[in-house]
Amino acid sequence: GIHMDIRAFLNEYDAMFGVKRADEIEEFLEQKMAQARRERDKDALFAIMNEYVGLTRNLRHKEKCLEACDEILNLAEEIRILNSPQHATMMLNVGTAFTAFGRYAGAEVLFEDVEKLLEELGEKDTYTLASLYNNWSMLMIMQKRFEETEALQKKALAIVDPYPDLVTEQATTRSNLASTLMRRYEAEKKPELLDEAEKVLEESFVLYKKDGGRSFHYGTAMITKGDIRMWRKDYAGAAEAYKGAMENLEQNLNRG
Repeated sequence: GIHMDIRAFLNEYDAMFGVKRADEIEEFLEQKMAQARRERDKDALFAIMNEYVGLTRNLRHKEKCLEACDEILNLAEEIRILNSPQHATMMLNVGTAFTAFGRYAGAEVLFEDVEKLLEELGEKDTYTLASLYNNWSMLMIMQKRFEETEALQKKALAIVDPYPDLVTEQATTRSNLASTLMRRYEAEKKPELLDEAEKVLEESFVLYKKDGGRSFHYGTAMITKGDIRMWRKDYAGAAEAYKGAMENLEQNLNRG
């Protein structure tokens, strides 16, 4: 049979963002998955479902997302995609979804597998590796394993820092690290943790400025800034930071 043109599909999918509503995009993917199933085109199904896992995760459609996660893990076994870069990306994607929906043990296994696989592939795929450590650190933070979180975020920094074009990643990783340091401060009340959080966060703002401060991660960094100002008892500064965060998040997401 004639197989679906996956590249054309991905182009069409990318073009929908910012134009179509989220539910329309979700429906588009569901139709494409149905088509791939009818045509028994497993390679296309794998590519579409990988996007679907990410989209349903962002939309917080838990049942749909987890069902797709389980299916794509089985599909990987069938289509001999195991131990390829696409396989690593998919496991990273599913691990991130598992983290979002509380399947922590499953996520941890997947992240360990991704790390092993990337080592075996010997790929210096900096972007995937940095994503792995950033997402893995989110899993640790959910479980309040702050020291492991910090270690993973520092691994991510070491990977992205040498590349001048990865400004956004450098900024985001620093603001994530600042947030972790602040949470450790809340738990341990060691003043040097708050000082380090503030220093790392300031570095992230310098980088966001270079990048035009457009990403919604900038909004979450502003929230951390507000939290730090609160601990410093600088309430006016905190209010200003929270206001900035709200404006940024409204521009980048929407009123919801």
